[in-house]
Amino acid sequence: MKGKTILMILLFVLAAMLTAEAKLTNVALFRFYVPLKEGDISQFRAERLITMATGELKDVANFNVSIYFHPWVPVMPGQIYVESVYFTLKKLPGIGKLPLNGSILIGQGRNRNFGVMPSYSNRKTSEYGIVSDMFTHDRIQGIQLNFSQKPIFFGISLHNGYKLGARSMGGVKFLADRGLDLVNHANDVDNGKEISIRAGIKCPKGPSDAAISFSYAKLYDDGKPIDDPKKNDDISFLKGIIGKETEKRDKIRIGFDSTAVFKKRDLPVYPSMLRGEVYYGMTGDLNHIGLCGLLGVKVKPLKLDLYTRVGRIQLDLEDNQRSPKNSLTWNLTQICVSGVFAIQKGITLRVEYEKNIEDVPGGGEAPDNDRLFFETLMAF
Repeated sequence: MKGKTILMILLFVLAAMLTAEAKLTNVALFRFYVPLKEGDISQFRAERLITMATGELKDVANFNVSIYFHPWVPVMPGQIYVESVYFTLKKLPGIGKLPLNGSILIGQGRNRNFGVMPSYSNRKTSEYGIVSDMFTHDRIQGIQLNFSQKPIFFGISLHNGYKLGARSMGGVKFLADRGLDLVNHANDVDNGKEISIRAGIKCPKGPSDAAISFSYAKLYDDGKPIDDPKKNDDISFLKGIIGKETEKRDKIRIGFDSTAVFKKRDLPVYPSMLRGEVYYGMTGDLNHIGLCGLLGVKVKPLKLDLYTRVGRIQLDLEDNQRSPKNSLTWNLTQICVSGVFAIQKGITLRVEYEKNIEDVPGGGEAPDNDRLFFETLMAF
């Protein structure tokens, strides 16, 4: 079934390239992981290979199809999958061009209407970071409407929700809107719809902006009793964090983000950008917060862009709800420093270091799980 789906997508890409003004882009991302502690092994890895077809269907719509291949994943269903497939309408029959510079995106793609959209170029670091992993990381399936009238922009998305899951910070698991599962990649739930809204102000003379976001969904409940060992839903997952069945069945997210992009200066070193993000989650009876700051600095003599990101996630739990044996109950901090050297157009060299800090309750010992890697990205 998976192979048939991939074949259909490949045929769609081929048909799109033959019938539209399509552009095919390939991206290869290779890493070398540096051992930082005794027992670690250095590793060369083809991290990700991407084939992306983009184009325009006359002047009515744009399309995007992105297929990802992870050579290091040991089983086929997780090695290759469709990451994005959508088209964006700019005109409607009988209406023509949409008002307020409007667009309608239909399909599977990044959520444009909650928080900072963490595309590779927009997040600035190679890794997403713990705050993005908890709140903004994942692509969605649904319909997204966006409008703008300078200096105001507004958007709304209606899409499938995801089952709650866990992502990892150096092997330490924490709550995320969707778990990292490359084998069962599309684990959104058809019977759980979510709505996301984002509105803000953009600087008339540049890309700087500020926005507020909101999303709402019902927690996924498969209907089985809470004591049924086969129960596998948001209710049972949340019980593993708060230690009891949640009374509230809502999943609410509120966010604020602001990005300042500074003008280019005739100086050897100068700040290029500054970003702040705050997200507050109400997941059933669990409240949690994510804080993230990002600073960019340009070093012109070295053709280097240097980024420092600090992220913090905190859970509103009582001391007796936290356990040194359950990392899902821990508060976490991550500091990331990433330097990107522009070799030439389409080729970059990056070095990225993550310092991971865990607040282990009860005097438990935090793991030694910092990470350092070199990365080459080639786009052709």
